[in-house]
Amino acid sequence: MPAIVRLTKQGLNDLINNIKESGGDPGELEDLMGEVIEDERMRRPVRRRERALRIMVEEPTTEERLEAEVGELFPEGLTGKILAECIEMDEKYTLADLRKMAIEAGLSPGGHKKELAAKLIAKGATP
Repeated sequence: MPAIVRLTKQGLNDLINNIKESGGDPGELEDLMGEVIEDERMRRPVRRRERALRIMVEEPTTEERLEAEVGELFPEGLTGKILAECIEMDEKYTLADLRKMAIEAGLSPGGHKKELAAKLIAKGATP
């Protein structure tokens, strides 16, 4: 009666390599390894479509954003009064209007509406 030997996939792979190194022909064992690999492929579970990873990031407040962008224009800091003026100008004027006012005041016309309003306020060029 032939002996039954249980090998892991790695054990079978090691046995095949040992036979090859000693100059032997592992023919049937290589065929068996091919069956093992094919069997593994057939048993793999179907991967479910993974959901996109959602990362929650807290958006900065208007005040924090303006402080980072134009805070250096206000040595006393971005006060509530200045912030209120920026918001009022943002509501009252279009981006094109604010860019035109910035150019007329000798300022860079780059930036969003509140940023342009803050630049105009810092320069004292508000209408």
